[in-house]
Amino acid sequence: MSVFVLLPAFSIINYQFSIVPSTDNFHPLRYTFPVLSLILPTYNEAENIRAVIAEARRVLEDVPHEIIVVDDDSPDGTWRIVHELSEEDPHVRAIRRVGRRGLSSAVVEGFRAAKGDVLAVADADGQHDYALLPRLYAAVREKGGIAIGSRYVEGGSVGAWDERRRLLSRLATQLAIRLCRVPVSDPMSGFFAVSRPVFERVLPHLRPKGFKILFEILLHAERDMPVTEMPFTFGIRKYGRSKLSLGVEWAFLAMLLTAVLRRAAGIFRRS
Repeated sequence: MSVFVLLPAFSIINYQFSIVPSTDNFHPLRYTFPVLSLILPTYNEAENIRAVIAEARRVLEDVPHEIIVVDDDSPDGTWRIVHELSEEDPHVRAIRRVGRRGLSSAVVEGFRAAKGDVLAVADADGQHDYALLPRLYAAVREKGGIAIGSRYVEGGSVGAWDERRRLLSRLATQLAIRLCRVPVSDPMSGFFAVSRPVFERVLPHLRPKGFKILFEILLHAERDMPVTEMPFTFGIRKYGRSKLSLGVEWAFLAMLLTAVLRRAAGIFRRS
């Protein structure tokens, strides 16, 4: 017997479900709740991607979601693996970017392609604690604004970083905090969720370069935007090489300097 399910008019997600009427797991209203779109920007993460997608699917079992891997045409074929996974799992999508590079711009491209009401980003190398994702989603769903996985609130940690990286991160964080329109403890976190309305409001002002898209968003967000910070411990990459090079660090310092000069020139929007 054929069964047709009419989704409410405000539903924005279009999953290809195979529905069997007699199953005990059929929940016709499950996807009338706000949907989480998780963006995983990647470059040469073939060794990690299957495991992190499986972990994300597991922790988000009770959250309506999609997973979008935005890959910068990885030579190791990360995008190809995700495409294969997407053929078996309609919750997973791949975007292969040819001729375009950069983590921040990949995140923005993923957010723009997403179907969800809550937009999240995480690393695809095992360094972020995916178990926090349902809480980030719940915080944005309840309060709006942005929810951040923070290394610098009580209970958070940078984990096994060496002293040089700890010092550089602390110095850059303190400078970034002074520039942000919204007070947060970890404006350079790469692990956060944001409501779609907030993202769409700041989108025209974004100039996504380098690795720190959260910092860019916080530069332009409304001062009274709701913010939730949750502690997590930065983990150790499972496989592959870190993308954080000296060049990346210098690029971020240049970004901070640009922000300082723009602030001094009064270019930022006023409240």
